[in-house]
Amino acid sequence: MNLASVAGVLIAVSGRTKLVRGGTLNPAATGVLIAGNYGRRWPAQTTFTVGGVIIARRPAAWLLGEGRESLLRHELIHSTQYALLGPLFWPLYWLAALFSYLTTGSASARNIFERWAGLAAGGYADLPLSPRLDGLLRRLRR
Repeated sequence: MNLASVAGVLIAVSGRTKLVRGGTLNPAATGVLIAGNYGRRWPAQTTFTVGGVIIARRPAAWLLGEGRESLLRHELIHSTQYALLGPLFWPLYWLAALFSYLTTGSASARNIFERWAGLAAGGYADLPLSPRLDGLLRRLRR
């Protein structure tokens, strides 16, 4: 467990969640904790990952249930990203979110971490470049 995972547990506890070992409910989730019934307003996503902790607004069994395999896989990829980068994940993720926002108006569409985890699996749309940026790039190519 790295420092990001400790932060994930603290966030989960502050959101009054019930923590369970993912592998006890689904072998694919071995090695992560699932925090169900997250009660805070932010972030707005149905699920999000901090370190080795996947936090869900619904019960853990919901995330690990039938039909949500791609969402679970998306969150497991984020957990792997945290494992590789540790606390460096946060500034790199927010830089990627800023880049995405500036180029598309969405913090996710061009965020490399969300793209690697699978945009659609995480509930995000793949958006084109903003018209202003697209026009600038076209002018630069001339």
